[in-house]
Amino acid sequence: MSYPDWFEVDLPNISVVPESTYYIVWTTTSGDIGEPFFWWGYGKVNPGDDLYTRGSQWLNCDYLWYDVSFADFCFKTFGYSIPSVTITVPVDGSSVYGLVSIQGTAVDNDGVVQKVEVKIDDGSWMSATGTTNWNYNWDTTNVVNGYHVIHARSYDGESYSNEVSIGVNVTKTELLIEDVNGAYNSVYADIHNIGDFDANNVNITILIQGGLFNRINVEDSGTTPVIQSDELYTFHTDKNIFGFGLVDIIISAEANNADMVTKELKGLALGSYIFVF
Repeated sequence: MSYPDWFEVDLPNISVVPESTYYIVWTTTSGDIGEPFFWWGYGKVNPGDDLYTRGSQWLNCDYLWYDVSFADFCFKTFGYSIPSVTITVPVDGSSVYGLVSIQGTAVDNDGVVQKVEVKIDDGSWMSATGTTNWNYNWDTTNVVNGYHVIHARSYDGESYSNEVSIGVNVTKTELLIEDVNGAYNSVYADIHNIGDFDANNVNITILIQGGLFNRINVEDSGTTPVIQSDELYTFHTDKNIFGFGLVDIIISAEANNADMVTKELKGLALGSYIFVF
């Protein structure tokens, strides 16, 4: 038929790799080469011998008996889109400690993300909470200091996304409460960073309670941005103390990357002066 009408073919769905090259081949129900016979091969009307490119015509009519200069055969393939995933928190190369919130996003352009999984280093995959916006809480308190890799992937029910990863440094350190001394209207405590990393955002509290009729109840706290490795930092109360009798003195210190430490001592209040035992 020299002037055929348009016709539609519903081909079975197959999984393909996006951006790869595929060919649709068909023939007439009868006839030999030289009679109507269509397939995808050498691109006669494409400049050069390039493969099929997106939006380009591709056909082979070398053996057709009629002039093909006005032929227009084309088809469209639908590639399957795999999902994607990103890690937005923490930042690649950052230092972390404690309970670390790992966060990110996931997208599937032609479907629905069913789950997101996270793993640390060469560990097992663990399910995150959420899909398009997801998070996973990583407890690093028992993790060895140093460089660790966080991996993430998403799944849409058929395919996993490509893995993404970032690297972080676990930098936990250790605080020690050393000398505690009393003075006029104050108690002094030495906080020693005995770990290998700087202690960041260190919170210190001194509580003094007791005395005659439990009249003494003084609590003072403060924060220092950093105590460097092997540095000794002295903190003291700055509130009025007055009373008589035995008192309990409780000192605590913690940092963003150090667990809380506590030290309890006995003292004696004589007016505004505190003696520490």
